[in-house]
Amino acid sequence: MSNPYQTPAAELTMPASSSRRQLGDPARLNASRGIDWLSEGWRLFMRAPGMLLGISVLMVILYALMALVPLLGNLALLLLWPMFTAGLFLALRHADEGQPVTFADLFAPFAVWRSLMGLGWLSLLAGVVVSMIAAAALFAFGVLTTITSQGFDPAAGWGQAGMGMMLVPLLVVALMAALSMGFIFSPILVYQHQVPAMEAVRLSFVACLRNVLPFLLWGLAFLAGSFVAGLLGALIPLLGGLVMLAFCLLLVPLSAASLYCAYRDIFWH
Repeated sequence: MSNPYQTPAAELTMPASSSRRQLGDPARLNASRGIDWLSEGWRLFMRAPGMLLGISVLMVILYALMALVPLLGNLALLLLWPMFTAGLFLALRHADEGQPVTFADLFAPFAVWRSLMGLGWLSLLAGVVVSMIAAAALFAFGVLTTITSQGFDPAAGWGQAGMGMMLVPLLVVALMAALSMGFIFSPILVYQHQVPAMEAVRLSFVACLRNVLPFLLWGLAFLAGSFVAGLLGALIPLLGGLVMLAFCLLLVPLSAASLYCAYRDIFWH
């Protein structure tokens, strides 16, 4: 007769932060995989469309409510986004594994908020650094313009000013792209694989850097979809408006589902 008080031989439930497969070094994929992520993401979304759409809409509403609060709301948004993102990825993982998807998935990562909030602080710090670099670049071009103008060459001074107005936005875009590369996969790496925040940012950046072409095609496909939906909305008022509304509603869950497929493709070995 077995002892009813003995410790179970196996876990009764799988921890939310565990993963069925081993996390490997980011793989380098063919460019065509960027398009495949969209079709695979659609199939993943269709496994639990109602709940995934509801979770996405709830997340957007919570973001909007936080943004309405002056100063503190924006700070909370910057610190809490990794938890909500990890929750959406958790819901997608449950859909991928055939498990129930619930609204509780969105808030499950708050149980380990310290490690994920570390990502929030890192993103806030990185944003401040980008702003400081942009301000320093503008200041440098301003000083150069002033010196050139005082050197009795006003045409050259205005040329320097125009160059600054073109180059500084390009610099900011490049820095923001690098910032996005570092944080796009970091919440799922921290939450589901217990990777330290700084290492998660590094792995996410390396993953995106090694797969620039797939992500470029992925982004162009989304831009093309946005263009078609907008064009239909302009040309066909009623039907086009419904298409545009459907596209906007599906944008968050479909983009997240395709990114989850990209994460599986790049990191699972």
